[in-house]
Amino acid sequence: TPKSTKMKSSAASLGLILLLTFLAVPPCDTFSPMNLSLRDPSSCRPINRKGPRNFRFPVAHKATTNPFDGFAERASRLWKEAFGDLAANDRVEKLSTKLSTEEPANLKIGAVRRLAARSFREDGASKPSSPQYTTRKGALPHIYLSKRGVDGDYNHYRTHALKSTTDRAVSILTEDVMRCLRAEKPYRLAEDGDLGENILVEGVGFNFFEVGRRYFFSAGISAGAEVPPNEGVLVEITEPMEPCANLCKLPYINDSDLKPADRIQRCQSLIEWLGRADGLRGWYAKVIIEGKVSLGDKLTVIG
Repeated sequence: TPKSTKMKSSAASLGLILLLTFLAVPPCDTFSPMNLSLRDPSSCRPINRKGPRNFRFPVAHKATTNPFDGFAERASRLWKEAFGDLAANDRVEKLSTKLSTEEPANLKIGAVRRLAARSFREDGASKPSSPQYTTRKGALPHIYLSKRGVDGDYNHYRTHALKSTTDRAVSILTEDVMRCLRAEKPYRLAEDGDLGENILVEGVGFNFFEVGRRYFFSAGISAGAEVPPNEGVLVEITEPMEPCANLCKLPYINDSDLKPADRIQRCQSLIEWLGRADGLRGWYAKVIIEGKVSLGDKLTVIG
């Protein structure tokens, strides 16, 4: 009967997953519970990630010769990867509704709330492997955006691994993300700038930005208006930013008062929170028209 056929199919699928679980290599062991960093922390890339909702954080594993260690955990993970996590998808939809408005993008006007940059440090603190490293960037009254990037700003991974790509010239975050992040008890101490954004924007939601669309910063721009020549900065969104373990060096994550296991859990929760939807971690953009961006400047989508 169709019902028995369906049950046999489900049983076969479960059997396959259990077999794959038994044969699967345990998750990578590059995560250190003592310093909450990756062996190559400058990479700032998630491990085995297939999308914002499928992030699997690297965890520590003891050396073992027992193939059944971690069996149940790996079975659960493979089941979710095979059939999807419907509950997680529902949480993303609810979060998007909570953080966004229903206005058409071309009618919205955002405003620059905060600007930041972090220069290269000769003492090595600019490298994520340094104990003094932080993702936090100090506030500035204005920044200058060139096609090479933000003047006076240094990103180790972009500079070395990506050969100073112009596709990541500037990073942009929306204020609604920080507001909702602070509403979560473990991150109530989170401050603007902690995520390392160059530009923090208010008045628009995290999903206001779209890859391939262009946005204009200017002191006097209005929604739907044409771009005044040489009176502002034009950027094009190139990709959503990815959450990574470098964020876990923030003091309220890597808290010395917490047990190592609790630090790992808090770090993992932050990574998963920021990875639930594109834009929660922020956006990268390339610069089309260079110029200065100042506090209070307006932002609108072009085209």
